[in-house]
Amino acid sequence: MTARPEDALAGPAMRRRAIALPPVGREIPYCDPLCAAAAFAEDPMVVFLDSAAPAGGRGRYSYIATDPYRVITAGERVALDGVECAGDPFTVLERELAGRGAITAPDLPPFQGGAAGFLGYELARHLERLPAPARTGLDVKDMVVGLFDTVIAFDTHAGRAWIVAADGAGAEPPNRPPPEARIQTMLTRLNGAAAVLPEPDWRVRGAWRPEVSRARYQAMVRRAVEYIRAGDIFQANVTQRIIGRRPAGLDPFTLYRRLRSLSPAPFAAFVNTGRASILSASPERFLRLGAEGDVDGAVVGAGGVEGAGGLGGGPAHGGGGLAVGAGGAGEPEHLGVGAGVGAVGLVSAQRAVDRLVADAVGQRGAGGRGVR
Repeated sequence: MTARPEDALAGPAMRRRAIALPPVGREIPYCDPLCAAAAFAEDPMVVFLDSAAPAGGRGRYSYIATDPYRVITAGERVALDGVECAGDPFTVLERELAGRGAITAPDLPPFQGGAAGFLGYELARHLERLPAPARTGLDVKDMVVGLFDTVIAFDTHAGRAWIVAADGAGAEPPNRPPPEARIQTMLTRLNGAAAVLPEPDWRVRGAWRPEVSRARYQAMVRRAVEYIRAGDIFQANVTQRIIGRRPAGLDPFTLYRRLRSLSPAPFAAFVNTGRASILSASPERFLRLGAEGDVDGAVVGAGGVEGAGGLGGGPAHGGGGLAVGAGGAGEPEHLGVGAGVGAVGLVSAQRAVDRLVADAVGQRGAGGRGVR
């Protein structure tokens, strides 16, 4: 790791400069990303982007992001660090990202700090006038995004790993410890991770029930067909959730391990937001944002598994996943299985979020590249 003269200047005023500096990266011994993620799985806000299966060169990198300096949530209202704020969630996210992370280190994995979390399709209500969503019964926001300045990055192809700490910049940079201090704090925690995870008791069973009756679901399909025949639409994804109570003693990360063992995917993810967790397994990326040639130029490519507007469902990856959330007051925790009702996403950008409501993965600005 290369020390920089700027970090020798002790005062917080220096750390609150408005000029972004390249991130600091320290290479560390490679370990199993899943074992490493287990050490952080119960943090109040953690995102594990897991390249759990090789797939023709896709999904090369895995990342662990925790200890965000900002958390943006959106449901009926938009909040920044728990305090309600003005603006739609996209504007708030764009504003908080402005001026941060513009400089990247080309010798490090692509994601070097930025925004990570999930964005649900119900966010469309912040862009256009739509009917009120159905009650979900799960305390899952439409969006939870953390802004992270320190990440653990794994190159699963080369068997290398780094802890990367980015500088805060912008008009109001976060008052954070210096990059080297954050790297050391994360390394200390990582050194306490188990080299091998104990095998869980997979005999735990739960009872599942569909949210929509067979008759109602058939009626929904017939109505969609009528819209298509009338020329009002050309396609519809008719979705529902399968719901069950989480068995006692089954924590979300253990459930993610089970999902991962049964369906390893190059774009898997585990997101814990405290009140709810997202467990995702997707074979393909939905959207990718990357630079093309010049500083401001960017190209957005779409493809892969798409979702549709949720029918009152909680967020899941575009390829299907699990939402684990607490019920209302006095209600037990529930599991919800959804297909195409939201998205797990990662955004690292300086100037714009561009209304990405899916798996937006990439960087914008000098040196921007696709992340996974």
